[in-house]
Amino acid sequence: MIVAFKLEKLFTDVFAPRHGDAVTILYDLPEYGIRGSERIHLKTFIMDSTIVLAMPEFSASAPLVRFAKKYKHLRIASMPGVTRSMEETGLSADYGEIAVTCTLLAPLFEKSDGIEVIFSTGHTCYFDISDHNMVFQDNGQLHPGTLTNTFCFANLPAGEVCTCPNETENSRTEGEIPAVIGNVLEDEKAGFHWAYGRSDHLGGKVGVKDFSSPDKVRHIDIVYAKGNPILCKRLDFVFPDETRETVITDGMLSI
Repeated sequence: MIVAFKLEKLFTDVFAPRHGDAVTILYDLPEYGIRGSERIHLKTFIMDSTIVLAMPEFSASAPLVRFAKKYKHLRIASMPGVTRSMEETGLSADYGEIAVTCTLLAPLFEKSDGIEVIFSTGHTCYFDISDHNMVFQDNGQLHPGTLTNTFCFANLPAGEVCTCPNETENSRTEGEIPAVIGNVLEDEKAGFHWAYGRSDHLGGKVGVKDFSSPDKVRHIDIVYAKGNPILCKRLDFVFPDETRETVITDGMLSI
């Protein structure tokens, strides 16, 4: 059964993912929603479902990931700020091919100690991933027998492999990062991006408690896809023996 519902209330002080603005992940879902003319308890409704397709104005990825981790029968896809034009772009991609590419990238995250990025501006940043946090593959594949993660969740359009960098006091992450924004929902799947803010839903240490108040919780992606003003000129995985493998050149994936 497919049911459409809308949220009764939204959270304040967040960025809407429209016109290139940054995306902020909400810290929790509201308690109630509306199905037709019926007021429903939203979390109970989700728990009693098997497939959830969320199309919110604001990204609800963090609370939805928590549901997917807790209730193994759930398959959840989130599409914050989705537009009709994406039917001809990211949503029409070959997700079989995307899954293959993600499968090739994931071991590089797992085996390397760092990622060095050179931007088209000449700035360079080294991201320390030597503590080997969870590597998440968002490949759009959620049907039985295709899962690469321990929970069934995807952001659509899909096509991403990510991990949370070392957030300890001993982190070797350093460098300079030029700021740029684009169409976050699509661009983050078309090239390199990094994010700051909440990270505990992705295996990191930064959670709601680390913000001044719950309504200030944010997770903001900064994207460098081809066609943006600033590109990822080169991205290297750096391995423990100091060898490297280049996977992005002039904004294009070369794996």
